[in-house]
Order: sequence, then C-alpha cells, then structure tokens
Amino acid sequence: PKSGSFENGRELLDKAQNMVRDWVGQESISGVLETLLGQTGQMAGDHYDQSLRVSTYGSMFAFLLNEVKPEDVALAGLFYHVGLARCPEEILKKPESELTNEERAIFYRHPEDSVTMVKEKKVVLMPNTADAILQHHERLDGQGFPKQLRSQKIAPEAVLLKLADDFDQRTTLSAGKKRMSAEQALDEMGGAISGEGDIARRIKRAIQKMGQGSDKSN
Repeated sequence: PKSGSFENGRELLDKAQNMVRDWVGQESISGVLETLLGQTGQMAGDHYDQSLRVSTYGSMFAFLLNEVKPEDVALAGLFYHVGLARCPEEILKKPESELTNEERAIFYRHPEDSVTMVKEKKVVLMPNTADAILQHHERLDGQGFPKQLRSQKIAPEAVLLKLADDFDQRTTLSAGKKRMSAEQALDEMGGAISGEGDIARRIKRAIQKMGQGSDKSN
C-alpha cells in the first residue's frame, strides 16, 4: 500500500494513546498538568487537547523509529507548552513575524518557562525529557529558537516533539486553515529539504512497512 495513514499503525497508535493515558492518570502528573494548563486560560480547550495529541504523536514516532524512549517524548509532549502561561495574550495572538524584538524574546522564553514551571511543581523530569521541552522549537538547520542549535546539539527527543507538533498543526481543524490527512501531513513535512524532512519520510516509510506486514499476515 502507498498510504502513510496511521491506520496502518493502528495497534501502535493505540499503544501510544494508552501510554499517554497512563501518564495523565497518575495523580502526580494530572494535577500538575491541569494546574499549569489552567494558567494559560485554556485548561479544557486548545492547549490541553493539543498537549494530549502531541504527546501521543510524539510517542508513536518514537515507537516507529525505535531510537529514543517513547515515554520521554510522551511526557515532554504533555508539558511542552505550559510556559505559554507566562507569555502575555497580546503576544500569543500576533504572528511571529509581527513581534517586536522585546516580544519575541518573551515568546522565545516559553520552553524554558515550561521546564521551570514543571520543576516548581516538584515533577521530576529526566534530562532527555527536559531537553525535549527546551529544544522543541530548534531546527536541525540552525534556524530555530531560542538558541539556534544545530544537528547533533539537538536532543533526538526534541526533534520528534517538534515533528509531532508540526503534524498536529497540519491535521487539526482550525479557522482559516484546511485540515490535512495524516498522509498529506507527512508528505508535506517530508518535502522539506531539512533534516526534519528526512525523519518525516522515515516515519512514513515505517508506517507503510507496518501496513505491508499486516497484509502479508492476512
């Protein structure tokens, strides 16, 4: 099959969803997550739902590539955006291209704010998980933020978290934007000439391989 749909990896997607549910089901995690996301003003809305989706996609990507621990990416996905609570609403409403230098500096600080806020609530983050949160806006070509890290200086968990966030943005319905299928999203992400594009193509091939294996077993 040519499809890159997650239907080919339904069992693996279910496994990722169950992992995220297990994290959220822990009292030490769920209470902190709701409290911190509540500070963004969207506890029951966009940020909460988005965190669950990104956590699931990130852990599934990790399962597919088998290079990092899925649980590290999953936990990072739950908390990666809580730092936006410290970013003024007027900044969040602006396109990044329209931010002043001062506003951009505040926005670029949200990954660090996320880690700080989680640690303040006594949640223990493993170094790989903290790095994934801190670096989820970095890019392998050095064009990301906040530190313009390149290639090997970026944690692989952070790369998968970024790809999960990119995938979610493409496949989630929002005003003024056409929702893509899973296959369309992976195709567009894989079309990038950056290192992330190569990883997106590997993810799609892994999903396709699962589908082929399923066909042979039937």
